[in-house]
Amino acid sequence: MVAKTVQESQRDWDEKLPFVLAAYRSKVHSSTGFTPNKLFLGRENRIPLDVAMGLPLNESPAYKDMDDYVQSQQDVMEHSF
Repeated sequence: MVAKTVQESQRDWDEKLPFVLAAYRSKVHSSTGFTPNKLFLGRENRIPLDVAMGLPLNESPAYKDMDDYVQSQQDVMEHSF
């Protein structure tokens, strides 16, 4: 019975893996105090509801230009490091 359940769950692992990884990457790690998303992307990922409803005003990026965006990302990465 257990072997059958394992075999059935292994058939669709490729469909479930992106969701498992998304959950893992959004969890704060005790060793760093940051999520992998924050360390790699410089921000947290947005979920579909965030896209549909828009970002809160205090979270909306306010970049003047591309140079300002790059500097902001560099600052986040240095702080994370």
